Amino acid sequence: MDKTKALKIILSLLVLGGLIFGVYYIWFREPATPADQTKIAKVVKGDITPTLTVTGVVFSENEAGLNFKASGKLTEVKVKVGDMSSLKP
Repeated sequence: MDKTKALKIILSLLVLGGLIFGVYYIWFREPATPADQTKIAKVVKGDITPTLTVTGVVFSENEAGLNFKASGKLTEVKVKVGDMSSLKP
């Protein structure tokens, strides 16, 4: 086989493969989903506020047992928010 003829066959196969790939790429590829598309936004200067949101269970490092000399039910509070109060010895 002649080198020129072999080169023509190889180039023809490459061109044919490129055309087949191009047709497949244009007509049979999956359309882009919104997440795949590029988003463009205008950059503005401003403050950055760090925020952290977590879920889970919180455990105390220390615990205290509460023991009272008397038991009862609180029926009345004779102070309002902001009133001055003190403990009597």
